[in-house]
Amino acid sequence: MIIGIDASRATRAHPTGTERYAREIIRAVLQLAPQHHYRLYLRDPVDEAAHTAFTGRSVELVHIAQQRLWTHVGLAREIEQRPPDVLFIPSHVMPFRHAFRKPAPVVVGVHDLGYRLFPDTHPFKQRVYLDLTTGFAARFADGLAAVSEATRQDLIRLYHANVAKIVVTHEGVLALPPVSEPECAQVRQKFDLPMQQPFFLHVGTLQPRKNLRRLLMAFAQLRNSWKLSGPVNTARFTLHDPLLVLAGAPGWGREDLPAVAESLGIQNSMRFTGYISDVEKSALMHSAFAYVFPSLYEGFGLPVLEAQSSGTAVLCSQTSSLPEVAGAGALWFNPLDEQSIAAALQRILLDPALRADLIRHGTENTKRFSWSHSAQQVLVQLEQVAQEWRK
Repeated sequence: MIIGIDASRATRAHPTGTERYAREIIRAVLQLAPQHHYRLYLRDPVDEAAHTAFTGRSVELVHIAQQRLWTHVGLAREIEQRPPDVLFIPSHVMPFRHAFRKPAPVVVGVHDLGYRLFPDTHPFKQRVYLDLTTGFAARFADGLAAVSEATRQDLIRLYHANVAKIVVTHEGVLALPPVSEPECAQVRQKFDLPMQQPFFLHVGTLQPRKNLRRLLMAFAQLRNSWKLSGPVNTARFTLHDPLLVLAGAPGWGREDLPAVAESLGIQNSMRFTGYISDVEKSALMHSAFAYVFPSLYEGFGLPVLEAQSSGTAVLCSQTSSLPEVAGAGALWFNPLDEQSIAAALQRILLDPALRADLIRHGTENTKRFSWSHSAQQVLVQLEQVAQEWRK
């Protein structure tokens, strides 16, 4: 069988969540079923990185040189000229032309419908485009691969998608590079994180959906109420005044979070790192007292699994897919309530046993997820869709 895959997102230099998903699910599919022939459609010229990421005897890399409307013109034309037996689009967007002339069956991966539930946290043009393309896929795709049960339910509720064509394909754990204690110490020094001070960590693009303004307000409440009679000894830290680290590049709707921190009087307890490498992320995850994820909505929430696999305690919003993903390995809070967030921060600081339990449960929780299992579900769906198409 010839399987076409939109790999345009999989070779980005600085990948976000959906781009990491595309890269990992493609790799896993290629490894799991080498008996098929694969055509990977790339937006960027085929380079050494692409060859390294996607190798195999039956892998054909196809560069589509289309500057604008890559999906709706370039990819659509390539599929029409050389139809595969089935087309897999890992993230949301299928060619509009396929509503009228579909040369091959299509399975579309759907990640996140937060733009419908929290519209103010997305740019207007992005929100309109996501609504249009996801609604189009829900109607015209032959199969939908939802990354969580929460996303599946949203597709049914918000777009009346056919239940029979939706399969839940959880994402896997993204293994961060191993780091040594000296490397962790070097990264802490780079970002001015003294060894004697524990820090809370958040990693991700700084954008409104991540709810970081409320996190800063909650952290300010924690700092204002921080009244310890003396240092508290834990397995890895002697607690002094905690820090909060926000690691990630600014996104759209750029709130001046450093100015917010200054207005709250916590600027000296904050660290803004900007975009970080995978090695730096791994070092920060392993060094953090806890990982905090106050997001308003997530289709899956890969950072939760990254933190749990790093042996880091997780504090998390009790919303959307996050309870489904984090399992018993998280301390929950209401992301719309600063006091709820602050209470969770303080509770884990003062309860070493709770923190140890969260780490243990989190490590166990990650065993439920694997890219190989997700790839198997995608392959079954692709094969079923192709078989139905041939009838």
